[in-house]
Amino acid sequence: VWELIRRRARWVLWGGILGALAGCAYVFFGGKVYGVKAEVVVIRKTPSLPARAATATTDVENDVTSNLLSTHVEILRSPRIVHAGLRRHGLETLESIEKNRYSYESPADYVIRKMAVVRGGLESVDSTANTLRISFKHKSSADDSQAFVAAVVASYFDFVAATFLDVS
Repeated sequence: VWELIRRRARWVLWGGILGALAGCAYVFFGGKVYGVKAEVVVIRKTPSLPARAATATTDVENDVTSNLLSTHVEILRSPRIVHAGLRRHGLETLESIEKNRYSYESPADYVIRKMAVVRGGLESVDSTANTLRISFKHKSSADDSQAFVAAVVASYFDFVAATFLDVS
């Protein structure tokens, strides 16, 4: 193996140099990318919650919570929620969306493509935490990025309030 590396050292060296140059070119000419992060706490309401608050959770409860979080991830990333949030806050026609989205994409599709929703909080390494982390990256404006995330989260809250009734 070392003999092969020694014989091909010139090619390995040139590959490293070209890779470093490409990385530098990207840093200097790639433009700024603004990122916004938000967290949402998802709590499953149960009538017996105060009585059982100190008891350990079972595997069944963990599975239900996992399924609940997966459902809420899909709700947050759904075209219905994103489109409603953009429309309500007047963000569909922003120039920053128009110049960055593909011609076949709707504004909601662009936001969904740039938005990531994962389980677990920013400071949490526990994937079973009842939080969803929303991140969004956008090239044009930090203010627009923040407005997009705020609009989607507000639309999500409205949907949850209207759809999921208090079970206690």
